[in-house]
Amino acid sequence: MKKVAICKFEDLIGEEDAISVKTMLKIEKLKKDKYLLIVHSKKKTEDILYYNRDFPFIDYIINEKGYYTYDVKKKKKIINKNINKQIINRIHKMYYNKPIIFIGENGIIKDNKIIKENIYEINVYDDDEQLTNLSIKINKDNKKITISKEELSLKNMIKEICIKLKINENNIIQLTRTKLNELD
Repeated sequence: MKKVAICKFEDLIGEEDAISVKTMLKIEKLKKDKYLLIVHSKKKTEDILYYNRDFPFIDYIINEKGYYTYDVKKKKKIINKNINKQIINRIHKMYYNKPIIFIGENGIIKDNKIIKENIYEINVYDDDEQLTNLSIKINKDNKKITISKEELSLKNMIKEICIKLKINENNIIQLTRTKLNELD
């Protein structure tokens, strides 16, 4: 039976921007009790992996907005919610003269890199209805249209990773900084 501990990466590193010895000992106990450790963060994957190099403790990284899940051991994304390149090209052509923002793993992507990078979200500033025939998730707020592959959220990504790893949701503990400090 797999057990999982999920926590915000920033709760592990604390305000000192380092993992304390006390935290390392708590994580070591979780690992000894056969827990997988999943962290979520808005930080770039490479930045999180930097902390994992000397004391390997992270099993999976989930992007805070639910863009992807990264398997640390396999060194690859196992769940990726990037938008299909054909759809990106269509939207780019449809709204070429409108304010449009493409968002990738590392933030806003400039026009010349759209084809090269994974795009997870597109924001179009218009109230047009042209997008209804595409297989994407569309949220409208006034004149802003937010486009993504599907409903992106940390909660949905956790459910999806549980299915992929065959983990019962009852075997998940959510760790906060306070709960981490309470572990014996």
